[in-house]
Amino acid sequence: MRDVALRASVSVATVSRVLNGSETVGADAQQRVRAAAAELGYRPNRLARNLRRQTAELIGVVVSDIENPHFTEMVRAVEDAAFGRGYRMLLCNTDEQAAKQRAYLAMLAGERVAGVILSPTEAASAELRDLLDLGIPVVAFDRHVADPRADSVVSDGEGAVRAATEHLLAAGHEGIALLGGRPGVETADSRQRGYEVAMRAAGLPPREADGDFRIEPAFDAALELLERDRDLTALVVANNLMAIGALRAVARSVRRP
Repeated sequence: MRDVALRASVSVATVSRVLNGSETVGADAQQRVRAAAAELGYRPNRLARNLRRQTAELIGVVVSDIENPHFTEMVRAVEDAAFGRGYRMLLCNTDEQAAKQRAYLAMLAGERVAGVILSPTEAASAELRDLLDLGIPVVAFDRHVADPRADSVVSDGEGAVRAATEHLLAAGHEGIALLGGRPGVETADSRQRGYEVAMRAAGLPPREADGDFRIEPAFDAALELLERDRDLTALVVANNLMAIGALRAVARSVRRP
C-alpha cells in the first residue's frame, strides 16, 4: 500500500479510502491510485483487513437441500441483494444433517461473517448461540430457530396444507392421503398437522407416507400408497420435489393393468 501511495503521490490513508470505496477522495486522486495499483499488481489482503476489523464482507447462507428449487431461488435472491451492497456470499448445504449444520456454523463464526441466513435442520445448537454471542446477526429462513435473538422468515405451512385438504374434501374426496416430508423437520411436521386437523374434522382417518422431501423417495412412497389403498382419489403433497415423484407414481399406476 505504501508503494501504491508513493507511485500515486498520495498518502497511505488516501489509498486505503480509495480501495475501500470511499467517496471522500477526489476523482483525480482516485484515478491515480487505481492506476498505480494496477501498474504494481496490488490487491488488498482481505484476510488481514478482516482480522483488523473483526468482520468479513461475507454473508453465510446455510440451506438444507441445495437441489430443491425452493432454496435455489432463495439463494439467487440473497446473492443478488448481497452483491449489490458490496458483500459476497458463502453457500453451505447441510442435507438435513445436524452435524453438517454445526460444522458450517462453527466455520462461519470463525470467519467472522457479517451475517448468516439459514434454513435450520437443528433449531437449537451451541453454534447458533455462539454466532449470536459474537454479534453476528442470524435470520432463519423457512423454519424457526430456538434463540429469540434470531429473526425468522417463514410461511404458514400448517394452514396451507389444511386449506388444501379442505379444498379436496369440499370437492367430494374422502380417500385423501398425505405424502409428507422427513419426520422431525419443522416444515414436515407443521404440514402434517394441517392435513391431520382437516381429516379428523371431517371424521376421516389420516393416511400418510414419508417422501423425504425428494423425488425418488416420494415416487416409491406414493406408488406404495396407491397400490395399498385402492380407494385413494387424491394426494396432498408437502413440497414441489415430492410432487414430481408423486405424479410419476400416479402415471405408473394408471399404466398398470
